[in-house]
Amino acid sequence: MEEYVLKKEFITLGQFLKEMNIINSGGMAKAFLAEEEVLVNGELENRRGKKLYDQTTVETLGETYLVRNPTDEELAEMLEEEAEKKRVEAIVREMNQQNKKKKRPKKPVNKPRRKPVNKSANKPSDKPKGKQPPKFPGSK
Repeated sequence: MEEYVLKKEFITLGQFLKEMNIINSGGMAKAFLAEEEVLVNGELENRRGKKLYDQTTVETLGETYLVRNPTDEELAEMLEEEAEKKRVEAIVREMNQQNKKKKRPKKPVNKPRRKPVNKSANKPSDKPKGKQPPKFPGSK
């Protein structure tokens, strides 16, 4: 009989199946419960949201699991791990804040200038219209 140590007051059946690697993802819980026989405390159960508390037994695929509360030592270890996780998160958050401050300010985006409007555009020009012949070096 395998044991599962609760981290909170309860765990749902779908989460339990995932934690125990019986299914690969939480989305598979509904299909698994529809296809396979799962007994919770000896009664057939097909609700993935069924809450499992201390001293609950789960039987499926020929295996029996016991859900139990942590011992004092396990609880102390879990609290220690949680405190360490929060400490690391605070360090990372602080480093991210410092990196934001160190970044150079962005240069203002220069908008392309509009070409000046040629007021003499409506006046006839001296230049001939059409394509000019190419100029080659050495020619006049």
